[in-house]
Amino acid sequence: MTASCSALHISRPRNPLIADALFRAGYLDLWGYGTLKIFKACQEAGLPAPEFKEAFGGMMVVLYQKVTPQVTPQVKQLLQVLEGELSRSDLQERLSLADKKNFSENYLKPAIEGGYVEMTTPNKPRSSKQSYRLTPTGDHIKKQQDNPPGI
Repeated sequence: MTASCSALHISRPRNPLIADALFRAGYLDLWGYGTLKIFKACQEAGLPAPEFKEAFGGMMVVLYQKVTPQVTPQVKQLLQVLEGELSRSDLQERLSLADKKNFSENYLKPAIEGGYVEMTTPNKPRSSKQSYRLTPTGDHIKKQQDNPPGI
């Protein structure tokens, strides 16, 4: 099967007991759709396609994840105050930062380069009407800060 797979295929559960438990728990709806959902989810997340291999008398699935760079405390603070679309001056005000250079170098630039924040008008980065918003990755990091694992 390849990442471009778009049609249903023959599906036989290798372990009917596990397959039945997953079906009853709501993780499976119809036989044959699971692998297609996995490919679609990986594609939507910008991840490489999973690998399906026969190994050790069974089936092995190799899934890949993105390696997320370390988010600095300054970027985390920026993500916390960024709601909707805000201008640079609004963001600085929310963070109680007066120094534009400090804000740009330690907060905004790393957030944009890390893919956590994006410009609303990327083709005019110096526009007086420029605003910033969270990317899906930035929103995910913000939600993780709001709801740490295990709580």
